[in-house]
Amino acid sequence: MGRLCAAYPIRQWTGDKPVDELTLYVYCKTGMKTSHLYEDAGEGYAYFKNDFSLKIFETEGKNGDFTFRQRKDAAYEPAYDKVKIYLAGFPAFVIHCETDGADMPFKEIRLRNRSLHTLTGTPDFERIKRKG
Repeated sequence: MGRLCAAYPIRQWTGDKPVDELTLYVYCKTGMKTSHLYEDAGEGYAYFKNDFSLKIFETEGKNGDFTFRQRKDAAYEPAYDKVKIYLAGFPAFVIHCETDGADMPFKEIRLRNRSLHTLTGTPDFERIKRKG
């Protein structure tokens, strides 16, 4: 099972400047896990008219490989144009990482016998795959 946690910059009220980046913390484990992220404008009643976004994230780890998928049911488009992803808990060095089939540059930080990998992509990615 994997685990996902989403983080936004602090906003004091809904009229604050919209966020320009979503941060996702994705934790690696063997097996499959599903997480959900609901987003809307934060003010008003547009969600009654289906003006919201529901993102479904799936993590799957097995035999040193790890896949992170995103599916969207979205009438609402969040204001951010970047997603920063932290992949945590990998026991081995990452050799290859790709987003939607294309090579993805990443940064690795070694922490004792584990690694933390950071990637920056667009909010509309469908799949990130890591091969060990």
